[in-house]
Amino acid sequence: MQSEPYLRDFPENLEPNDLSVMRGAVVTAVKRLEDEGTKADKEAIAKIVFRFYRSGLVEPKKLTAIALLFAHSRLFSGRANQKAD
Repeated sequence: MQSEPYLRDFPENLEPNDLSVMRGAVVTAVKRLEDEGTKADKEAIAKIVFRFYRSGLVEPKKLTAIALLFAHSRLFSGRANQKAD
């Protein structure tokens, strides 16, 4: 389901499908990080997904990939890329 054109001007107006896509990307990214032994900052991952979704990246696999890329980045290392105990 594609958002109505007028909603693109107001990114805070999200439809259920938008939330579902973002939720799926966050859950998948967090699971992959935890599977590799990395403690994920779920809120930080969600913010990454939300920002990229708002900018037009709406494909779930690509959202997950960009969240993982950022989570593995040095810039992100202090927040979500901490090894689990």
